[in-house]
Amino acid sequence: MGGEPTDDQLKRLYDSVDSYVKIGVMPEDEEICDLLEIIHGEPFVRKTIRGCCQGDWNGCYLPASKLDMLPYIEAVYFGTGAE
Repeated sequence: MGGEPTDDQLKRLYDSVDSYVKIGVMPEDEEICDLLEIIHGEPFVRKTIRGCCQGDWNGCYLPASKLDMLPYIEAVYFGTGAE
């Protein structure tokens, strides 16, 4: 964790998990990135990864400092890399 979370951050984490457990409301992408930032202490982003076919895609949350890893993640996830 990136340091001790503040009381406000802990409340946001609790409220988000509580609303998901009680009523099944999944947090929006921006909120998920905010929650990951609280947990890990660095900014997160959501990106779409794509394979080689039109239907090959998925969402991916990763630290903003690791955006250069996106091609590697796509290759491993979709099995498009060379050995």
